[in-house]
Amino acid sequence: MSNKNKIGLYGCMYVMQHIISWIKFYFSDIPQIKRDIMNLMYIEFGWMGAIFLLILIYFPAKPPTPPSLSASTERVDFKKGLLNIFKHKRFWLVALPYGISTGVYGAWGSVLDVNLTPLNISQDEAGWLGFYSTLAGAVAGVVFARFADIFTGHMKLFLLIFMCGASASVAWFAVIVEKFIPFSSVELYASCILGGIFINGAIPMFMELCCEATYPIAEGVTSGLLTLLNNFFGGIFLLVLMIPKISTKWMNWALLGATLFSLPLLLAFRERYSRLHIDLKAASTNRDEGDSHVGVQCDKEHKR
Repeated sequence: MSNKNKIGLYGCMYVMQHIISWIKFYFSDIPQIKRDIMNLMYIEFGWMGAIFLLILIYFPAKPPTPPSLSASTERVDFKKGLLNIFKHKRFWLVALPYGISTGVYGAWGSVLDVNLTPLNISQDEAGWLGFYSTLAGAVAGVVFARFADIFTGHMKLFLLIFMCGASASVAWFAVIVEKFIPFSSVELYASCILGGIFINGAIPMFMELCCEATYPIAEGVTSGLLTLLNNFFGGIFLLVLMIPKISTKWMNWALLGATLFSLPLLLAFRERYSRLHIDLKAASTNRDEGDSHVGVQCDKEHKR
């Protein structure tokens, strides 16, 4: 869901760049800017209205059958679950790396054009760079999630690899922007897109690992608090930009610090997959019962 949100966000950016003329012509025609913004609002209103109608027509409260045994298990009620999660140490060891790294990255990406101004990168090109990075991250999230399904019980290892890759990519991007190494557009794009792949690609695993750690607290409580943390740390990043006469040099190093900060917390996290073990045990039991049933049928056929 989070990756679909990212695709929608940057899809909106794509539409906006083709509708609002100030991206290319800046502030030369204020009345035209107002008309372009209203056209964009009308398009978004129509799209959201259509989705709302579809929800009213058909939106089931739950699937016909539970997708797994753990999904049918009764969850802790909302109030008790919310109180318990604040005291859940294992949750915070994953939630803080998620909230800080993804929150700072999301805010960092929203001001990428400001960040790249010293390199004479236009707002339009910065927007496309952010679009490519997030799109690559969304695709990577789906692909990496499939690997996590195959190699179950190793999400901590995957997240450590992602955060190491993200730190290396952001450091590469930072030294390019600071001109510590000769500027190269190819390297700029490569480092930014790799950062998007590692950070956005890790989001599904962060959420899954947090839900595993807090089970049987309802997944809605866990994911809601994760989203709050993401917005909180992203908001702090944007508030710093409001300080008068502050430069942009700190932004890349702040993102690097956010990804590096996640590593010791993830290393301290002790994996325990209670929800996964319930589902694996149920699947094993069903498979054994199926094999036993087949064996009985074969015996009956043999006697005949």
